[in-house]
Amino acid sequence: MVKLQLMHDNNDLFTNMTHIQNMVRDMTGNKYPFMDVAKLGDDEYALRFAVAGYKKENISVEQTGQFLTIEGSWEEDAVQYLVEGIAKRKFHRQIPLQEHIKVKQVHMEDGMLCIHLVKEVPEEKKPKTFEIK
Repeated sequence: MVKLQLMHDNNDLFTNMTHIQNMVRDMTGNKYPFMDVAKLGDDEYALRFAVAGYKKENISVEQTGQFLTIEGSWEEDAVQYLVEGIAKRKFHRQIPLQEHIKVKQVHMEDGMLCIHLVKEVPEEKKPKTFEIK
C-alpha cells in the first residue's frame, strides 16, 4: 500500500500538480526499490530507498534539471541458491522535483539509500517587501 500525503504549502517538495501526478504515477507504477519521502524541516526533505544487498558502486543518483534519477544494478554471483527470495534486479526511478530543489547529500546506511534534498531559492527569486516613503 502506498501512503501519500499531499501538502498545499508553497514550501513543500511536490506542490505543482504536474509534479504530484508524475510522482504518484512513479510511486504506484514502478515501485522498486520501495521509498519513503520525509519532511525534515521547512525546506529540507529526505528520500529513502530500500536497497539492501546492493553495493553503492552499483547505484547512481543524478539530478538533471528538475528530475532526480536513481539507477541500480545487481552483480551476479556464482552461488547456487536453494531458496532465492531477495530481489536482485536492475532498477530505474525518475522523480520530478519542484523548482529550486537540490540534492544536498547522498549516502547509504543500513541497507537504505538516503538522499537529502533542500529547497534553495535564489535571493533574486524571493519575494521582496518595499518600504513606502
